[in-house]
Amino acid sequence: MANGYGKSPLCLDFSDHNGTGNNKGAGTYIIGFGYNRYLYDWEYDKDICAALKTLNPEVEVEGYVAHDWVNDPLSKGAWSTWGSGHMTKYLTELQKPHGRVHMANSDWANGWRGFIDGAIERGAVAAREVHQLLKQEFAMRLRA
Repeated sequence: MANGYGKSPLCLDFSDHNGTGNNKGAGTYIIGFGYNRYLYDWEYDKDICAALKTLNPEVEVEGYVAHDWVNDPLSKGAWSTWGSGHMTKYLTELQKPHGRVHMANSDWANGWRGFIDGAIERGAVAAREVHQLLKQEFAMRLRA
């Protein structure tokens, strides 16, 4: 696992398959998102491979595949990877409804931020909030 704070050339990298089980002998696959000021060109494979070796000098990098998710016209980005301290500072505000508008988005979930599980969490929260709001409005109309 790598994080982009400090002098790591990689922003977010983690191993996904470790060459065991059904993947026996297939090696370890590393998934990475983002890069910081220590890695200037994500398309330059020598820099990527050298950066991976800084995490583990014994690693043998056979190659990598990259995709520019930010400029992909269908995805327009990858999952949420907030900078240090940003979620602590902004999470509560992002989760607040804005008048009668209740948003559900995995990017500000309490758990599994950026994944479908986070989207389900925030969808359930928004549904409960809207249900409560409608119950209150219905009760007010009955009293009127």
